[in-house]
Amino acid sequence: MNSRGKIVILLFWLLAPQEASAQEPFSIILLPDTQKYTTPGLAGWPELFDIQTQWIVDNKDSLNIAFVLHEGDITNDNDDPGWANAKTSLDLLDGVVPYVLAVGNHDGLGSAPYDTTKFNQTFPVSKFENLPTFGDVFEPGKMDNCYHRFHAGSVDWLVFALEFGPRDTVLEWANQVARNHPRHRLMVVTHTHVYSDDLHHQSGLGQNWVPTDYGRENNGDDMWEEFLKNHSNTAFVFNGHVLNDGQGRRVDTGVKGNLVYQMLCNYQMIANGGNSFLRIIRFYPAEDRLEASSYSPYLAQYNTDPQHRFEYYNLGIFDDRQPPTIDSVLVVDDNHVQVRFSEPVEEINSTTVTNYNISGDVTVLAAFLEMDPRTVSLTTSQLTECVTYVLTVNDVTDRASPPNVIEPGTEAMFMSEPALLIDDFDDGDFDGWTVVDRGTISAPSDWHGSDGRLAQSSNICGPDTAATENRQGSFAYWSDAAAFSWDDYVFSVHMQTTDDDGMGVLFRYQDEANYYKVDIDRQRNFRKLFRITDGVETTLAAVSGGYIQNADMVLRVEVVDNRYTVTLDSTDIFSGAVLDDGLQNGTVALYVWGNDGASFDNVKVVARESCPGPDGGYDDGYDGGFDAGTNAENFEDGGGAADAEAAISGGCGCHNGLYGSASTNPLSTGLLAVLLGLCRRMLKRRE
Repeated sequence: MNSRGKIVILLFWLLAPQEASAQEPFSIILLPDTQKYTTPGLAGWPELFDIQTQWIVDNKDSLNIAFVLHEGDITNDNDDPGWANAKTSLDLLDGVVPYVLAVGNHDGLGSAPYDTTKFNQTFPVSKFENLPTFGDVFEPGKMDNCYHRFHAGSVDWLVFALEFGPRDTVLEWANQVARNHPRHRLMVVTHTHVYSDDLHHQSGLGQNWVPTDYGRENNGDDMWEEFLKNHSNTAFVFNGHVLNDGQGRRVDTGVKGNLVYQMLCNYQMIANGGNSFLRIIRFYPAEDRLEASSYSPYLAQYNTDPQHRFEYYNLGIFDDRQPPTIDSVLVVDDNHVQVRFSEPVEEINSTTVTNYNISGDVTVLAAFLEMDPRTVSLTTSQLTECVTYVLTVNDVTDRASPPNVIEPGTEAMFMSEPALLIDDFDDGDFDGWTVVDRGTISAPSDWHGSDGRLAQSSNICGPDTAATENRQGSFAYWSDAAAFSWDDYVFSVHMQTTDDDGMGVLFRYQDEANYYKVDIDRQRNFRKLFRITDGVETTLAAVSGGYIQNADMVLRVEVVDNRYTVTLDSTDIFSGAVLDDGLQNGTVALYVWGNDGASFDNVKVVARESCPGPDGGYDDGYDGGFDAGTNAENFEDGGGAADAEAAISGGCGCHNGLYGSASTNPLSTGLLAVLLGLCRRMLKRRE
């Protein structure tokens, strides 16, 4: 809404796992295409496969390896020598470490008539059907599609092995199995799913080696639409197959609000058919975090490139005991308010109107859960501009099992104020925004509506991939003619990313050569403010610190005369206002650099003098409405914004405790807010 003015095969051996601790870290190991190791005469040799599996055995205990996933193309020619070599290498794992195998196109599924007889002779159902982890197979006597169950990190897991380009009937079967296991987290291994451009492997995009080109029935995008996105417990998908750089990853949100982590890794293109590189996925349940790395036991070294070494925070998977809190309250217009929670909430109790109360005799008439399951829209009776309200929420639960209930009497303060711009992107488009691509690497950009957010899925950047200044990426600016005359305003936006490169905003944007830019980069560990005048960039402020991946953050810029105050999750990034007499007016924009997982939501621009206080100045005692805050608990209890990075620039959370936190004491919250607002106005008089 825009408004202006107001798996493929799975096998594994599980030896009565004993968890020393429910929070103990554990690992899974991915073995991408081994076809050049197992087939005589190709670039590698069988010993490299032996080195991989022996290293896994040797490190089973130190890494607490839960199991091993082979992503397919075990052999190159689906012949007896290839299968014999594969068996010799994998036999090293038997009785020591659980393992799974996927069947690729080179294993009998490359062309019709498809034949996986040799695979099933080498690894028959009889080898696995009596194991306590064995679930079932799709076709009797064939391991091409099956599932197993295991327990790690206090989570029950269900692992699917789905064939290369799975048939419709296979996906129907997988859907039913998933529905039968609602308490298990789903992990899927299949030969291809994500391509090296980080998109789903599919036809029509110029991608190579697409399953339907081999006569198979479904591609990666089909599997997402027909199976993966439809289950709240889908968590991971792993694949190989794709060449180029053999790396790709994406995180999508399922229809139930769960995040699905999808990864491609394939090393067969490098020396010796892969130099024995494997992928380590290390889980840290106590932190709800994973680290991924690429390691070669043969070379005894890691690949430290960011494509090979990365991490994800806030997975939303492990032992959720935290109740939901309120992240923000956004006034859309005089009769509509959006409440954003810290995590996806359960639909029935989050849309019960009696669970919401607004002060000042305002009545909540209806409640609706948005496409983003963290956001609830409230329809209310008339709100009065420049009046501060208190929203009280009770009995709303998250989607954990068992569910966690929001603290009784949780409160958030907000103000109804005339807005220059509000866009929540729930209409699925970004009308009114104009895209400018300045980077040439991985161009063009890919801005699009996605699950009620504005997303950007290209690695577009320039002038090179190591730049920290004069960076040329992509941005989308608000192009309404009146916006170019905006002078003093408060600009806030919710943003998040699965990547770790640059993202931020532009303000007082006049044209491609004149604007201010906030650029925050996790990988390069900086937060910077620039002024670009006539195409020349000047650094105005710079501090260390990045952001937290896969977490919703609120970036806010207060623009007053020649003073610019930038906060991230209510932490003042530059420890006070930055002074500059450059540009006097202009619109706003959303910015990315080399960041293919970025998305933005709840853009809001409010005129700085819209709601004057007693001294005639802008009354920001409520900090621009709860719109600009996050929860104090996030900093104190390890919640969504908890990280050392959150404190790099001096933030502490006490500010949030007044304006951005949930409170169970209505009187103390209101008094503190008013008192601090008065203190601020007194300080301004002294200035």
